[in-house]
Parts: sequence; structure tokens; C-alpha cells
Amino acid sequence: SSALLARPPLRGRIDVRERGAFVRCVRARGACARWPGRAGRRAMGNAAAPDAALPDAWDGTGMPAIGSRAQYFSETHAAWVECVVLGAHPGGALELSCKRGHFVPPAELATKLRPLAAASDADMTLGAGDSLEYYSDTHARWVPCRVLGMKLTGEAQLDVKQGYWMDRDEQRIKLR
Repeated sequence: SSALLARPPLRGRIDVRERGAFVRCVRARGACARWPGRAGRRAMGNAAAPDAALPDAWDGTGMPAIGSRAQYFSETHAAWVECVVLGAHPGGALELSCKRGHFVPPAELATKLRPLAAASDADMTLGAGDSLEYYSDTHARWVPCRVLGMKLTGEAQLDVKQGYWMDRDEQRIKLR
């Protein structure tokens, strides 16, 4: 991540310094961004800097603002993970709550970052022990089931499919 920050995305040199609560990115011609540093995120509960001049939503270019909630596709977990945009680099890289201390480059963001689903498409909240119905392709009908466990990524394991972790997209289709 330091190599990415050291490469100037615009004219001038980039100097990124963490001073207490905020990280300040300075170009040769003045400040270009300001966002919470490690100490600031702890003090502010992982929220965006109060003086951030960006809107608290995804803008018209398809890029999120600092503080926006999103989903990042984690190669480690092979699943979409909810996150918050913590910081931005002038070159377009973003720091995400699920990848603290690492700026995800724009090329990777294009395929691995998406906005959270709209409220009407919100995921159902599941917990271990919940009783539901699962649509079985094998039996071509809805069968009663119980949630055995949940992962932090939102994947669920059901008693009718033990050993299989169902992702949120499949849950929307096959659970009620």
C-alpha cells in the first residue's frame, strides 16, 4: 500500500502522514484529502472525518463517498462482505473497513465493490435456531428447515443442507 501512496496520481509529489486522529495527504500544491487515521477511527467509532467534503452516498460516477456502506468481494472468504469506505486516495484507491490499512486500487474496485442493496432488497436477518422454509430443487417444493449457524459474511448453514454454506444471494431465492 505504501507503493501505491507514493506514486503521484496527479501533478506534484504526494506525502501521506498520520498525525494523531487524521491522515493528511498533501500534494506539492496543497492538501488534497483528509480522512481518519487509526487513532481517529478508534475515537470516532470508524466513522468518516467530520470535515470530509464528500457526500455520504454513492455519487453519479459510481464511486462511493467516505462513510458510504458497500459490499466488497473477498477472495479470502469467497463471498461479498459488508464494509464502510474509510478513506480515499487521490488516484481513486479506497480504504475499506474490511481491508484496514490497505488501499484497494481502482482496477480492483471496478469488479469487487458494489453498493449495498436498496432497502426493498434488504437481506433477511437470520440467526442460529431460526425456523424457515427452504425451496428444495430435488423435491421441487418448500421444506421446513432450521438455521444451524451463521458466518460474519452472512452465509447460513441449514439443517437440511449440513456442511453447505448458503450465500445471501441464494438465501433471497430459496428461503422464506
